[in-house]
Amino acid sequence: MDLRHDAATLIRAGRLVEASWLFYRGQLVESGVCAIDETHLRAAFFSGAQFMFDHIVNSARVNADGSSLQQMRSEFDQFEFANMPVSGNA
Repeated sequence: MDLRHDAATLIRAGRLVEASWLFYRGQLVESGVCAIDETHLRAAFFSGAQFMFDHIVNSARVNADGSSLQQMRSEFDQFEFANMPVSGNA
């Protein structure tokens, strides 16, 4: 399976969340975390994506200045670094 080709095909078809799922699944497989049932992971991924999409749209409507979106970006950045696995001599 060519992940980039499959994702590009999905993106052209307007299936952006499915394409994002493919990339996420690829990261899980590479990291060896994919022992969890893929069906449940995919359902959780889509549920989270839908929740965040709704929240982003509603926040953009309420806060036209974009402050809510900036706060979310900051939170994502902090989470990414705070939860990165440690390897090697770190």
